[in-house]
Amino acid sequence: MLLVAAAILFTTSSLNAQQRRGITLPQPSIEELKPFSGLPTQEEILSTKVDEKIKQIVDQLDSPAFTRREEAAKQLVSENISRRQICKILSGNDLSLEQRHRLVDWLRNDLITTPHAAIGIGVRRTRNEIIIDNLIENLPATEVLEYGDQIIGLDGLPINQWTQFYQSISSRKPGDKVTLTIKRSFEPDEKDDSGELEVRELDFDIILGSDEFLLNRDGTKQVNSFVKGALAIDMKTIVNRYGPKIVHIQSEETSQSDFETTQLKINKQ
Repeated sequence: MLLVAAAILFTTSSLNAQQRRGITLPQPSIEELKPFSGLPTQEEILSTKVDEKIKQIVDQLDSPAFTRREEAAKQLVSENISRRQICKILSGNDLSLEQRHRLVDWLRNDLITTPHAAIGIGVRRTRNEIIIDNLIENLPATEVLEYGDQIIGLDGLPINQWTQFYQSISSRKPGDKVTLTIKRSFEPDEKDDSGELEVRELDFDIILGSDEFLLNRDGTKQVNSFVKGALAIDMKTIVNRYGPKIVHIQSEETSQSDFETTQLKINKQ
């Protein structure tokens, strides 16, 4: 059984106790940290449509006027922009060097400063099924979901892997809305003499809460090494996946990348 709270946190009291006693624990693998990533899944990025307003802001990041570029960068911070849209833009090849740098900076800063979203459920680790077996107080799932519900869809996309589900929730922000599609069993109607449970598919719109509501038994906020480890990997992933690509230009005297050459030009101006 796996108890995962609010889509990103394991219960870590025993882990912290072992660390306090000086016991050396094995480092989690990348696969173990993947559900705690704050980056959207590739499937979500592919299915995301970028708003025209966001496109216009990104266009201004390449304006010849420095003041306009600065204003656009500030607007990115002030707008409630999803990481999925920024990752979608960064996945393209038509960005200038400055646009890419500024968007990568936005993405890294957003991951560091924004609390993880939380839905407030625990699930059983079953193969190709997401079955709810725990609901956490003060988080939105308790209002509409029930023990035994099976999650089969998220925002219109089919889903049956708990790791994919948790990464998807973890990559969002508190206040974001998600639509869950679930299967729920109901007692048979009195007129139904078959005695079989009736299974229905239901859709629920849920406003995500914050992982700040996840507390230890003593009332302190849970601190999770898995989340910290995933954040470190996310920082590297952003640079490797979305950062400027380095292409070496050979010459008889020296060898410099496009990025280094551009930086020299910028510094001379």
